[in-house]
Amino acid sequence: MSRFILGARAEADLDEIWSYIAQHDLQAADRMIDRLFDRFEMLAQQPGAGDPLDHLSPRLRCCPVKSYVVFYEAEDATVRIKRVLHGARDLNKLLGEE
Repeated sequence: MSRFILGARAEADLDEIWSYIAQHDLQAADRMIDRLFDRFEMLAQQPGAGDPLDHLSPRLRCCPVKSYVVFYEAEDATVRIKRVLHGARDLNKLLGEE
């Protein structure tokens, strides 16, 4: 694995995360997005690092980043980032909407 792709919902999640944090602290919002992108890069190199979520979807995995959870699928030479959600949200409901 050597690259990641952001799905449309993940892109929207990142915009929402940045906007929410930026209301209070622009630099903290930038740092959180940087941390998430660092994790995406790591997952591209080590796609098995996350926990499997076979009960939701056969290839779906998740990996925490501070208070957020990155949901992704490994496909051939690519990791597809599906969602990035706050861990306090109803994750099963939100993922069931996919």
